[in-house]
This record gives sequence, structure tokens and C-alpha cells, in this order.
Amino acid sequence: MALRRLLNEGIEKSPTFREVVGTINKTNGLVYVYEGRCARTFKACLLLQIQSAGPNRLLRIKVDTRERSDVEVIGSIGHELRHAFEILEDARVTTPEHMVGVWFRGMKFSNERFETNEAIQIGIRIREELWRLPRN
Repeated sequence: MALRRLLNEGIEKSPTFREVVGTINKTNGLVYVYEGRCARTFKACLLLQIQSAGPNRLLRIKVDTRERSDVEVIGSIGHELRHAFEILEDARVTTPEHMVGVWFRGMKFSNERFETNEAIQIGIRIREELWRLPRN
């Protein structure tokens, strides 16, 4: 599966991507990343859904891999993983309404999207790390 390869490549080749995954692994969250189209023209999105499964909370990230370079897709996934961590770092967040509350407290809201400077910077840093690698 191409997406699994990209996730593994991000973990292996980008210290920032690896760090974001590591921070999520310290929470009680599980994040599923799958291929699909987001609303409007967004290339990746953390869905406004959260489910409980025993002691774990489940989040989903959808990513559009069509006509995009591997570096762009990995950067987008890292960006969305940062958003997932922003939700998962507070164990009290267990509903979509709680998710929105976190976003309204800490995120900028514009054009019907939630955004943080941290997620923007993570995506940029991951892309820069991968672009600097020697090409085969």
C-alpha cells in the first residue's frame, strides 16, 4: 500500500515526523490515516470525529494522494498528525464538541477551517527535511 510506505518513509527519514508520531504514541490515542478526498480543495484533513474504544480514543485523517509528490503527502500527513496531537494531549476531549472547543481555544479559525501555527510549521519542517535528502 502506497500510504503505508509514505508513513514509514516519514518516520524513517524525517526527525520531525518521527517526533510527532512519538508524541501521539504517548497519549491514549490511535490515529488512522487513509486515502480519500477532503472537503473543498483541502489535500488532507483531520475529521471532526472521535470515538472511544476501551481506554483509547480514535481519530481519522484523510489524505488525498492524487497528483502530489511523496514529500508533499508526507508533509500534509505530519501537519494533520500535529492537529491530532493537539486533540489527544487533553484526555478529557472525547466528543466532536470537545474537539471544536480545543480548536476555538487554541487555533485560528478562518475560511471554515481550523489551523495552528504549530501544524503549519511542522508541515514545512517535514517537507524541508525530506527535500534536503539526496535523491536516488
